[in-house]
Amino acid sequence: MDALLYIDGAWRESASASRLEVRNPARPSEIVGTLAAGTEGDVADAVAAARGAFPRWRDTPLDDRIACLTKAADRIVALPDDVAELLTREMGKALWESRMDVGFAEYTLRFAAEAAADAMTPLIVEDDEFGRVVVEKVPRGVAGAITPWNWPVGLLYIKLASALVTGNTVVCTPSPLASLAVVKTIEAIADAFPAGVLNLVTGVGSVVGAALVTHPDVPKVSFTGSIPTGREIMRQAAGGIKALTLELGGNDPAILLDDVEITEDLAETLATGAMVTSGQICFAVKRIYAPNRVLPELVEAYGAALDKYVVGDGLDDGTTIGPVVSNAQLQRLRGFLDEARQRGASVTEHGAVSAGTDAEGYFQLPTMVTGADETFQIVADEQFGPATPIMGYDTIEEAVARANATEFGLKSSVWSTDPDRARMVARQLEAGTTFINQHSPFAVEIKAPLGGFKHSGVGREFGLAGLDAYVELHQINSRSIT
Repeated sequence: MDALLYIDGAWRESASASRLEVRNPARPSEIVGTLAAGTEGDVADAVAAARGAFPRWRDTPLDDRIACLTKAADRIVALPDDVAELLTREMGKALWESRMDVGFAEYTLRFAAEAAADAMTPLIVEDDEFGRVVVEKVPRGVAGAITPWNWPVGLLYIKLASALVTGNTVVCTPSPLASLAVVKTIEAIADAFPAGVLNLVTGVGSVVGAALVTHPDVPKVSFTGSIPTGREIMRQAAGGIKALTLELGGNDPAILLDDVEITEDLAETLATGAMVTSGQICFAVKRIYAPNRVLPELVEAYGAALDKYVVGDGLDDGTTIGPVVSNAQLQRLRGFLDEARQRGASVTEHGAVSAGTDAEGYFQLPTMVTGADETFQIVADEQFGPATPIMGYDTIEEAVARANATEFGLKSSVWSTDPDRARMVARQLEAGTTFINQHSPFAVEIKAPLGGFKHSGVGREFGLAGLDAYVELHQINSRSIT
């Protein structure tokens, strides 16, 4: 597949005519397709198109904008399965996950369409004999959407749906590691919207992303990705005093309380939360804390759960965990594991490699680390791979303090047979979301806000708060008591 840019209602090559290769992380010698390598000029063209389309789209009745989103959602439903297959080939995850990723686009479009009326309802502050004060919600203008490679379709459509239904126009720049499936979905929905309302520029983030963030006609930027990139976006956006939504990294703790029974189901549920997308999700389970008295039992059960995983090409029927996305990501993870070994921790690999798996692929067996603490990289940093440190604690106060002793604050989980006690502990955790007796993408509630504390982010996506991020509040005041 050779992907093009989509600007002002037309598909075109980049002004540079350069292409970026996209390779299959399960079979690195395989070129899955190429992307147009967008330039600053391409971004400028896309922003100009979006800026030109904005007044017309802003003034389009809300019901008509909702109808456009609903039409787009219907187009996503009709997509052939080869879009999910393309996504697996370009970033590696198991095919069932890619199907969920593509399907999530439809879900977000329909949620935004259903929530829009409530989100855009004006607030009447005063209405009496002295006059009227109304706070109206108005779109910001051109929204920039910058998205990562791990769930590239779903995470983009969270931004697109919220921005478009509230009356903004959009320029999106997906990660060059996973843009091909995104392009396919944009091809499917493009004509559901007027020209210029939706624009797509692929390319290297340091070029197209930076050009989008610094453009003076882009008042709103939403980014999902790493903390270092988030910091750079904040710096770049400062000159324009832009509204930012940053959903950044996580180092999510799962805390088992002392009343939890260590069972096969518990271990498998924890493993699912840690291993989905090969551990490459910002809110995957990244570290597990358990009472010292049950630690050996948990380690045995968790190892048995990991032993059931089969590593291989995400398109193979027997595969339960695919490769990590790149060799750089694989080497980073292995560096963390090497440090743990060198410092005396136990590092054990589990599961099996599928027969016929390409030896050059970026595969890592599910791995468990014990005997580490918060001074180890595998505990202190976001590993973003299929490796889980498991640590013991003596008191719940200690566990909470250790869980909170990090720059991250995206998600967390508490596991207990006592719901009230679990909620009490949950309230002490510094995280945008705390799950109780669950922790995985399947537990995410799109009707509630998603975001992070501390360095894990600024602002929220999902829910009405996610739509509010794309509007300005305009007070119209005709009230006078003089």
